[in-house]
Amino acid sequence: MWKLESLEVSTITVKAIRDSVLSHRYTHTPKDLTRAVMILGQANLRETQMNESDLSIFLEGLRAEAETKIKNELSGPLSLGKRLLYDVIMPLHVNITADPQECRLEFLPGGSIRLNRILAVSPDVTVKGELETIRTLIIHRSARMFEVAERNGEISVTSHTWKGRQAVQKVRELLGSSSV
Repeated sequence: MWKLESLEVSTITVKAIRDSVLSHRYTHTPKDLTRAVMILGQANLRETQMNESDLSIFLEGLRAEAETKIKNELSGPLSLGKRLLYDVIMPLHVNITADPQECRLEFLPGGSIRLNRILAVSPDVTVKGELETIRTLIIHRSARMFEVAERNGEISVTSHTWKGRQAVQKVRELLGSSSV
């Protein structure tokens, strides 16, 4: 029987587990199989995203991760002031353009983030770059790679409003850091 709760897996391990499960008949409980599917799904998410060409598909994982972190920061016992300030400033609109595709991340009061395929008319921040560059930065989540891409003109982050100027560094961290 698998001990799935504490299992840390690499892509190779996930493939081995998946191949093993597909080639043999195991008599696991539905709960075990559900856990296995969850682990396989989480471990393969970035690999799957690497093969996608739709901007919104790989931005969805980024959106969910950022939303979880923001909600955790806003829900702490000493975060009332932070939560009130955050809610006053929001919504924040971040247009992401990777020709020919476009999406918008809309940061809402309460910590929710909505992903839309329609750009904001008056965005607070605009991120522009080639689809491959943006996709690579999101997958690898390396601050160094992001800095190099920005310095080389492969990606640009531009603020258009006061809110945008306050958020630009967080947007850079969102796109270039694995610790969103």
